[in-house]
Amino acid sequence: MTVVIVNTWLLNIYLLALNSNFTGSYSFQSAQQNQVINSVVSPVIYTTNMYTLNGSGKLSKHVRYEYEFGHSAYSIKPKNTGQTLSSTTISTSRNRLGLEYNIIKSLHLKSAAKNEVNRNSTGLHANYTFTDLGARYHLEKRKLDFQVDINNLTNIKAYQAAVLSNNTQSDYQYPLRGRNILVKVFFVF
Repeated sequence: MTVVIVNTWLLNIYLLALNSNFTGSYSFQSAQQNQVINSVVSPVIYTTNMYTLNGSGKLSKHVRYEYEFGHSAYSIKPKNTGQTLSSTTISTSRNRLGLEYNIIKSLHLKSAAKNEVNRNSTGLHANYTFTDLGARYHLEKRKLDFQVDINNLTNIKAYQAAVLSNNTQSDYQYPLRGRNILVKVFFVF
């Protein structure tokens, strides 16, 4: 037996006075399924809750911003508390803020910061903050662009998170490139 309930709401607003666009959403999903474990049929309830909020616009003639927030929570719980199945919960929260500056016509700066928190009921608690900076300069007479990007300023070298799928939790970890600087030259013809 499978019972599924899905609800989703979305709101999009443009505020002319702030020269900004905001979008928010909420999604809820619940499903009940029977699982067979050691020849015993066990009803299990899966739930998902997701929230998002995004905003973008101009702070001034020369400065633009983008903001993103997201939170998701996944859980698997036995319907009856006397069952041998254990409950599992995974949640992830993300915040990102990006700013772009046009200082003068030929100089463009950008920055971004992202924070991510991953938690689960088996002990994972990972908190990451990533920061990137960049600059681009355009030489009109030479038709050249020079760009410098500095990525992962906080020098995080490993990322860990958990995934929940069909009553199975998988933890994964993978290496990241540490702090790095990338220099580019573009020729426009």
